[in-house]
Amino acid sequence: MVVTASYWQREAGWHDRWANAPLPSTVDFAVLGGGLAGLATAIRIRERDDNASIVVLEAERVGFGASGRSAGFLSPLAAPIWLLGAERSADQAWAAARINAEIHAVAAWLGEIAGDAELRPARLSLEAADRISGSALGEFAQRIQHAGLPATRTPRAIAMDAYTMHPYKLVVGLAEHAARLGVTIRERARVRSIVNAPEGARVGIDDGGEVLARRVVLCTNAYTWSVGLDLHLPALVLHSFMTATAPLDEMTSRRLGRDRDAFVVEVNRAQCYYRRHGERLLYGGIDKLVAPKGEQVSDEVRADLRRHMAASFPGVGVDPDQAWTGRFHTTATGLPIITRLASNGAVILNLAYGGTGVALSLACARLAAATACDDDNAATDDNRLLSIIRDTRISVRESMRALVGIARRFAQPWR
Repeated sequence: MVVTASYWQREAGWHDRWANAPLPSTVDFAVLGGGLAGLATAIRIRERDDNASIVVLEAERVGFGASGRSAGFLSPLAAPIWLLGAERSADQAWAAARINAEIHAVAAWLGEIAGDAELRPARLSLEAADRISGSALGEFAQRIQHAGLPATRTPRAIAMDAYTMHPYKLVVGLAEHAARLGVTIRERARVRSIVNAPEGARVGIDDGGEVLARRVVLCTNAYTWSVGLDLHLPALVLHSFMTATAPLDEMTSRRLGRDRDAFVVEVNRAQCYYRRHGERLLYGGIDKLVAPKGEQVSDEVRADLRRHMAASFPGVGVDPDQAWTGRFHTTATGLPIITRLASNGAVILNLAYGGTGVALSLACARLAAATACDDDNAATDDNRLLSIIRDTRISVRESMRALVGIARRFAQPWR
């Protein structure tokens, strides 16, 4: 299979780092997946248990999947579904505020343990382009305010404090920190089977190796189908496409008219987003259900990216230089699946980190670690948050209320 590396992976040097690590035969915890979810969960398990033996098994390279292919954004709106019901649900209003606070705590944590990840304060800017998107943005702003989230509102935009980073450097930084804590990391360890055992579960590797683990934590997201379990999960695999321009000259950069620290999301049908990294513009937001052959970016998708960029920056003349895709796993609510597998309590699912997956996977790692460690004494707030994640459903009533609110705003003069 031909795989196209992302801009981030090329820029930081994409190569095996832990492919030759010895494979332990027995461990307390086997974490499957060497992305943000897997590495953060392994670290959080170590923080709970200094003596546990932990191995992270990655089928390709650390940061191979969506974690090394994202926009590099830590969103303050990690769970927008909760804003929908915040006005009438105390639990969802609390959860929206809680996850927002957790994102800022996670940023401070990352600054301590992964200092080379280019983590920087940024501004999320949600921007309306026309009357209908402005009406939707106004309704969204009201719900943000009701949940008590800090935000600045103008007629055509909402701004919130956020963070950007180099996503591939962040994954590598987490892996290096985990290794310093005594976590074994093994790349090129493709799991082919997970079989029940009296002591927990046996994890079979493609090369014939086997690991007996007391607990197995699946952080495999869009690649979960490959681990040999017959799972029917309420989640879809989407392919997200991004592009980076060539370095922009000074005149083009000025014509963009954008703050270098802004992460812009256009509130329209396309939901495109963009940010700066150095002298380049990074642009994305095209998602497709159909798998690209060999993780390649087709000419059709490149043309779509070029067309959307021209609409976002009319007359500026920015064109895609590098393009890439990454698979991500998402549920209808956009919230993760964190639970024990019904058929084997030794297997824990920590999956389905969708469009805000960078923020959610890092913020929820502590919840997954508590589940893996059978910790019934986890912090009360953590237990409450996990319960709300599991119980959240899309409310038709709240969706209709939101549509009515948008319609009312649409009837008002557009400024």
